Amino acid sequence: MNLVVKNISWLLQARKTGALKVMGAQMSELPTLQNAWLFCSDGKFHSWGTMENFHSAMKENDPAGIATIIDARQGLVLPSWCD
Repeated sequence: MNLVVKNISWLLQARKTGALKVMGAQMSELPTLQNAWLFCSDGKFHSWGTMENFHSAMKENDPAGIATIIDARQGLVLPSWCD
């Protein structure tokens, strides 16, 4: 199942590269992305970006247009983590 959250005012923990774990000095960093979307595939974060490239990203990530889309209505999204 694919899930998309769009119109996110602040997407937190939006690192440019994937990280299997964050530790030490990295724990004091909180990367953010404004006016964003988040694409999840099979329960995992797959890709994200700004709303400027949302339509082109969806054509690539969800060509059949079958993903469930949630409008965050300018809310904040903080993907959670476990220690």
